[in-house]
Amino acid sequence: MRRKLIILILSISILLLCIVLLLTTVYNNYSSGIKKKQIVRGADIYMKQQLYKFPGIDDVETAAIVTRYTALSNKYYYFDLSKVEQKNKIVNILDWLNLNSESIAPNIKEVKKSNGGLLYTFLIINFKNGKSINIYFNEDMQADKKIIIQGTLLNESVVTEKCPQLVQFLSNDWKSLSGVMKQEIH
Repeated sequence: MRRKLIILILSISILLLCIVLLLTTVYNNYSSGIKKKQIVRGADIYMKQQLYKFPGIDDVETAAIVTRYTALSNKYYYFDLSKVEQKNKIVNILDWLNLNSESIAPNIKEVKKSNGGLLYTFLIINFKNGKSINIYFNEDMQADKKIIIQGTLLNESVVTEKCPQLVQFLSNDWKSLSGVMKQEIH
């Protein structure tokens, strides 16, 4: 009888310890997910709690690189999401954005355009829910390694400084895929 009582007390103690560990883990995960970020907009400094979360590849309907073709038209290079290499590149891009979401802040700089045409290359990702993001990188930003993200997926234009893989892809690496991508001029 005494042995059963000791086993019961030990079992309850282990169960309580597991519950405490589980609650501690849940609390730590919750509190680390709510991070405060300092953002500078003009002379104002304020705290922002929002972290940006970008959808996964299963939510992507289409993706394309858009480049300047002529003064009034652009050339679209469409990713074929049924091809592993091209699909993996979009997976990587979404992963890069999510991994660097802590460095994303509201953008105060306007995306430059000229006479109806773009000044530089950008990536557009359209999602199945009808929303989209445009990811811009241009020579003006190359020294700072910044990209601008806009579109209906976000409520605002944002900028990130800590996504060198995406800067490298948009500035040069996408060209290695361009020969196998569907191309259209609009």
